[in-house]
Amino acid sequence: MGTAKVEGMKERKEALHSMYKFPSKFTMPGPALKAALEDCGALQGNALEKAIQLEMYLYHHFTYVKDSTDITTTAEEAMAAGRGVCQDYAHILIALCKMCGIPARYVNGFMIGEGYTHAWVEVYTGEGWYGLDPTNNLHVDDYYIKLAHGRDYEDCVLDKGVFVGTPLNQTQDILVNVEEI
Repeated sequence: MGTAKVEGMKERKEALHSMYKFPSKFTMPGPALKAALEDCGALQGNALEKAIQLEMYLYHHFTYVKDSTDITTTAEEAMAAGRGVCQDYAHILIALCKMCGIPARYVNGFMIGEGYTHAWVEVYTGEGWYGLDPTNNLHVDDYYIKLAHGRDYEDCVLDKGVFVGTPLNQTQDILVNVEEI
């Protein structure tokens, strides 16, 4: 068995659908997002270079705090609070990109290792889609396993269904172990 080479950071050639140009209910800009974009200063370069500058800004000016938001939190609400989870990082980066005229979409999946689902962003470069992980300030590579993409979290819900039973003191944890073979 040979060793696999990690390709990573490649643009995925795919057409742009116009829905990725416009804000969704989770990525609608408001005062906090507008202030953050102003704070970023003048962005330089092409669409990807600008998106990377936005990603770096967000990584340094937003704090990951588990359980600080929920699935109904918008990018504007999370930015105003200054904290959130990977879903919020993704929604905020999408909103900032779209405010700069850069089409962007929400992606969910897994990272190699043990853990929960993760969210990141793909930005349209003019030729295709390129993945950025604003939570970890990383470029998406072969260690990411994409499950779905859409305008926002609501387009990519992974665990949706009906619970039957007594709801008192019930919780659900989903943990997946992903490893390279």
